[in-house]
Amino acid sequence: MILNFLILAFVLFMAYWWGSQGVFSAVLHTAAVVVAGSLAFATWEPLTYSLFMKVNVANAWGIGLLLPFVIYLQIIRLSYDKLIKANVYFSTMVNMVAGGVFGFFSSMLTASIVVIGIGYMSLGPNILGYQPFLLGPDGHVAQQAGGNLWIPVDTAAANFFSKLSGGSFSNNTPLKNYMPDLVQQSGAFRMHVDGNATLVAKPGSVVVTGIYSAKTPFSATDNTLTQVIGNDIRKGNSQVLIVDTQWLFAKPPYNGVDSTLRVSPTQVQLILASKTDPLAPNKLYQPIGASKLGEDGTRSFIPFKDAQNMIAGTNPKEDMIAFLFVFPDSLEPIDLFIRRLRMQLPAIADSSVSKDQTLMASILGKLDESQLTKIKTAVANNAEGHVGGRQGITSSSLATEIALSNKLPKGFSKNRHTGPMQLGKNNLIMTINAESTLSNDRLNEANTVKAFYVPSHKAMVRVQVDREAAQSLLGRSIATAAMVTSQVTLIDNKGNRWFPSGYALLTKGKLRMLKDPDHPLKVAKQLPIADLRKGEKLYVYFEVDRDRQIIRYELGHAHQEVRLTIPK
Repeated sequence: MILNFLILAFVLFMAYWWGSQGVFSAVLHTAAVVVAGSLAFATWEPLTYSLFMKVNVANAWGIGLLLPFVIYLQIIRLSYDKLIKANVYFSTMVNMVAGGVFGFFSSMLTASIVVIGIGYMSLGPNILGYQPFLLGPDGHVAQQAGGNLWIPVDTAAANFFSKLSGGSFSNNTPLKNYMPDLVQQSGAFRMHVDGNATLVAKPGSVVVTGIYSAKTPFSATDNTLTQVIGNDIRKGNSQVLIVDTQWLFAKPPYNGVDSTLRVSPTQVQLILASKTDPLAPNKLYQPIGASKLGEDGTRSFIPFKDAQNMIAGTNPKEDMIAFLFVFPDSLEPIDLFIRRLRMQLPAIADSSVSKDQTLMASILGKLDESQLTKIKTAVANNAEGHVGGRQGITSSSLATEIALSNKLPKGFSKNRHTGPMQLGKNNLIMTINAESTLSNDRLNEANTVKAFYVPSHKAMVRVQVDREAAQSLLGRSIATAAMVTSQVTLIDNKGNRWFPSGYALLTKGKLRMLKDPDHPLKVAKQLPIADLRKGEKLYVYFEVDRDRQIIRYELGHAHQEVRLTIPK
């Protein structure tokens, strides 16, 4: 990425420059950077709210950090020049080595403040190739593999100033608690589902109108909500928090040029502190969903479990939105960030916090109709079927699972594979004969391949196949020989036979895939069944017509009764 080269060049140049200027000058400059950086972080929020919001709302948070830092640094440097008239002389070697070290450290801090500052500007998620975080498929901020800087100036200096604010430069609101996960906040600031969404809220444009909290199990929830929220809300040792907010159109900026409210889950962050350990750093939590008050007076709930989900509204005057959080009972909410606007929350034990579960359920409302449709579609497209026991001659293969699904057993990066692959829209595999190396790191959503393409008039059936151990040497020989001529098919209730269009073999650290709808796999030897080893998983994919039932899986003279309904 370009930013890596710029930072590398800057750090090396500054190390050389201060080495040539001498160790004494380098130490003074480093001290100036530390003090200026500390003051910039200390005055960041009040200056942003009181001054820079009036000048440039969209970039106020970035300017509010960078401009004061530059001003403080210049003032301190000028003070040095006025107060310190003489230099301290060392040998050339000491000046170059020690001066270079201090120059490297001060340039690291300077570069870090610049990187964090530009992260809080309306510049898009990618800045000169720098994008350490991305929006994961579950809608949460996730670390992007390979997205970090070569010289981690952002995290190193953020940690330095956070520790400094709890040590020599400590106060009642240290940076690690007041601005937890500073680098992640910088990356999440520029993330939003809709490109027209406003990133910054002015003071007074969003108001907290009610706070509601209850310990789990939370039993008042509508059953449809439980499907998307998850059963954790009905288990113990957690806290449910609802923060109801009012969004005022009369206090711009509201949203974009069309006055439509668009709120992504990354724009709402709850700051939580430990109840038992005052030294523990605060944590950030995103909401797991939000409910919006409709014009008819009813509430509709949108879960934030999808990278594309957001809350939207077009009320010309105001919108009422309640955000739902679930977090461990060992944590206590402190503040709420909504588009960088800080709102202090009362303690859960405060009398102003309602504990009425019935009232909380009414504020959450019912699942939005669009989400009900999405659930029904997901169920229809990923229906699981029944698989019976094997009958007939031992086949060296046993179907253990059948489902209506085009999903791969594990996603992979489209940039990490060997062999030909043709991708269609949304990174769906059209044809492939390749092997991919898998990684435990989170993948960039834009580069992740997760599924095969399926024509709209077809459905894809996925069968998981395990190798069956024949009981004798003769049995194994017969089973292996049968693989040469045996056909692998699915039989539907109309008597049609369907051959595999592809397969995916999941081994340790690798995924082997083959798919070509124009050349179905008509014999078992074309599948890697005979090569299956312990711990490996083989998934066979069939493209079948819609509106029928799959009743049998066959491999040669062996078969298994199955039951899977294919919708229209």
